[in-house]
Amino acid sequence: MLAEQYRSRLAPSDPARREADEILSRPGTSREALATLEAALGSGQDGATGPQLWIAFAQFVEGPWRSRRDAIDALLERNTRVADWRAVSFVDADSIVEERARYARVPRAS
Repeated sequence: MLAEQYRSRLAPSDPARREADEILSRPGTSREALATLEAALGSGQDGATGPQLWIAFAQFVEGPWRSRRDAIDALLERNTRVADWRAVSFVDADSIVEERARYARVPRAS
């Protein structure tokens, strides 16, 4: 995940690292969202009704998940450098050269 990659690049004393640690410790992870979705998809298997589970999923996504996601987004918007984006997206000089070579072949293929 981008936020975790970003966090790992910061010194422990960096205020942005402390903020990232706090945000990442909040409830509302994507794994939790997937678990509530899986429960809704498998509704009726444990006695809960489908509508109850779908409501729980919607409330989770609109509550803890969205709150955590928005906080991560705000942190990254304020503090992410181009080097961070390159590192987490695996963009390096070699991949740029390869992409340019592929792009140069496009006009020849048409």
